[in-house]
Amino acid sequence: MYATYIHRSAGASCDRSTERHIGIMQSDFPRSSTAASDIAVRDAVTDDGPILQDIERAAGEQFRTVGLEAVADDDPFTIDELDAYVAEGRSWVAVDGTEHVVGYVVVDEVDGCAHIEQVSVLPDEQGRGIGRALIDRVEAWAGAVGRPALTLTTFTDVPWNRPLYEHLGFRVLADAEVGPELRKVREHEATLGLDPRLRVCMCREVSRGSSLSDRDLFDRGMATVVASWVLVALGSPGAAVVRLDGVVAAVFPAEPERAVYNNAVVTRDLDEGARADALDAMEQLYRMAGVEHYAVWVHESDHSTHAEVERRGYRVVETTRAMGMSLADWTPRPFDEARTGRVSWPEYVQHLHSTGLSEGLLAGTDPFAFHVLGARRRGSLVATAIAFDHDDDCGLFNVSTLEASRRQGLGTALTTLLVHAAKIRGCATASLQSSSMAEHLYAGVGFRDLGRIVEFMR
Repeated sequence: MYATYIHRSAGASCDRSTERHIGIMQSDFPRSSTAASDIAVRDAVTDDGPILQDIERAAGEQFRTVGLEAVADDDPFTIDELDAYVAEGRSWVAVDGTEHVVGYVVVDEVDGCAHIEQVSVLPDEQGRGIGRALIDRVEAWAGAVGRPALTLTTFTDVPWNRPLYEHLGFRVLADAEVGPELRKVREHEATLGLDPRLRVCMCREVSRGSSLSDRDLFDRGMATVVASWVLVALGSPGAAVVRLDGVVAAVFPAEPERAVYNNAVVTRDLDEGARADALDAMEQLYRMAGVEHYAVWVHESDHSTHAEVERRGYRVVETTRAMGMSLADWTPRPFDEARTGRVSWPEYVQHLHSTGLSEGLLAGTDPFAFHVLGARRRGSLVATAIAFDHDDDCGLFNVSTLEASRRQGLGTALTTLLVHAAKIRGCATASLQSSSMAEHLYAGVGFRDLGRIVEFMR
């Protein structure tokens, strides 16, 4: 189970006489470098509070096995304390495929570092890499906000404390490396009766890949999407991708691509004048091309653009989840690749037609531009996925499995293979857009949530 023992950081908003800082015991070593495919990590919300208290109580019971009954009996965070972490954006939860919360982590800022104050996982859910996924999410946040390292304090002689953190890449800080705020944490621990000789401060530097913010990953992913449209446009009569101030518009006047690829991506957070000019230019471009129906892509955080396109008569028709990840420290988890392999472009195009898409879609596209994989059953394709590289980002598209062959791990296998191959090719990041049904699958591979893309039409 998860359990370490730590007091709340000195100077934090409230103090408890004793505190559990949850670590990792031997049985919790993840069987892979990423969490199980049905596990996703999201921002905590205030409604999670009572569940997080229950998780902390359950996880703390392990301390009874090492004679630390007082730790096991300690009260969990109060709802107000948990709400404060949520308000400050320093609390994350792990959820399973049914959206049940199974673990959480909260973080303080100590000496300019991301200090892990608590990480807890339900006992019945341990051994699935959930703790690692939560800590990795903290590292991603730390990189995005410019924190150079993760820190924590823990017992050196409790089997599931220091040794397990070392397994996750933490190292013990020498006394000279301990900063003034972290030193105050240690001093405060001593006033609570914790023997400093049995405690250590540990640190894990933020990896190079984690320095990419969510915005960076989102922008890289959108650039790859647009580059893929440029490629498709080369094989579709009269098509073009036009870059205007504040918007990029893919214009496809001819079928079958006309029904799929007429999309425009609006730059986030434009000022009022630039936003109006961009949308005016976009609308004029599509009018001149004779294209009446097209989708306007807006990030969910861009409320001003949402309001403006709705004022112009557009309505929401679909949302997808932008997802991305750095490949610097990514390692594929075990998966079954026995039935997967390369697929020729003509066979892939024919497979698209068999799934109900228009005949001839993408038939004019350069057959060597995309990396294509598939899975077969009795010799026939039942799942496919493609990837496209642009500026060191690998974009994944059209990961699909026929209904009769779903829930067999084929989507996970194809996604993992494409990402692994991208890393070997030297790509620094990977990106995709996910339906709500597939978000947990991609999170299990290692992709993180970058926010929804809202698609408007009129």
